Amino acid sequence: MKNIVFVYPSALQFWMSSEGDLQRYHPDNRVLTSVPSDHRLVSLQAPYDLLAQQYQLSFPVKILADKSNHRINNSFMSCSVRSERIPQNSFIRIHNTPDGYPVYIACPEYCFLSAASYLSFWELVMLGYQLCACFAYDRSNEYLQRSRTPITSATKIAAFLEQCKGAHGISNASQAISNVLDNAGSPMEIKLAMASTLPFFRGGVAIIKPELNAYPELTAKAREQLGYDCRCDMLWRIKKTAAEYDSNSTHLDRQQHAMDKSRSTALSLSGYKVISITSDFINSFQSYEETLAMLRWSLGMRKAAGQLERYLDRRYELYKFLRQH
Repeated sequence: MKNIVFVYPSALQFWMSSEGDLQRYHPDNRVLTSVPSDHRLVSLQAPYDLLAQQYQLSFPVKILADKSNHRINNSFMSCSVRSERIPQNSFIRIHNTPDGYPVYIACPEYCFLSAASYLSFWELVMLGYQLCACFAYDRSNEYLQRSRTPITSATKIAAFLEQCKGAHGISNASQAISNVLDNAGSPMEIKLAMASTLPFFRGGVAIIKPELNAYPELTAKAREQLGYDCRCDMLWRIKKTAAEYDSNSTHLDRQQHAMDKSRSTALSLSGYKVISITSDFINSFQSYEETLAMLRWSLGMRKAAGQLERYLDRRYELYKFLRQH
């Protein structure tokens, strides 16, 4: 049977850019399957042109070959051979082309493992955050992003990697996903989370990992005064501390400013310490360092001066990486 089977990086482009059927591809609704054992390549260009346009895929698209000696590489397709260490149920069948060819996509967790052979550690961590985020990039939106259901979760990726021991890139992937948090709400929140939570030797300042975009426990009085349940950009529940990122794109008018003030008041009434972080934190290395030092101090993490000094150069390299991405 002839099939079209997309693997990394084309499958990753699908997950990052797919606009429709979000509920169908929700992590809890996906049905994982295997590529048919009699899989054969579709070598015609027309179906790939159609799918590339529909899912914003770049050429040449990356597809799964039927056998290692049946790989075809040309201007519109490039073949990859699937590792035997990857679980059978690592694909999702999405639909048929108008010509009747079944289309399969490598699952997000498989894409993450595949990316580990090509990306640096920081790039891989950032990819993990993006796959587990509750936003998507959208050039048509005024703020260049929109809300969406997370594509997957750090827990699901880690569980998938547990089944792939010995696979190429597994060590890098496992180390990276252990440093990823779910539910980031913006690119800047990803940068702040990476800068603050990565270990010292990875360029971070090793603060206690927070929950991202989480609901705090408000008192009845605070909830009544606020009128709705609020979420915190970064929440340390046990420490009763919340950090709010004030983005220029989402904090523009008086109404929003009033809502932010009301939310901060409700958090304070409920016993939370509220830390405000602005977009200026990444404008210079000095402001970057000051922000991270403030977070550590606010969370009572006032030791490790030797570690902070020892890895200063590494921290500067991470700062440059985050600025460039």
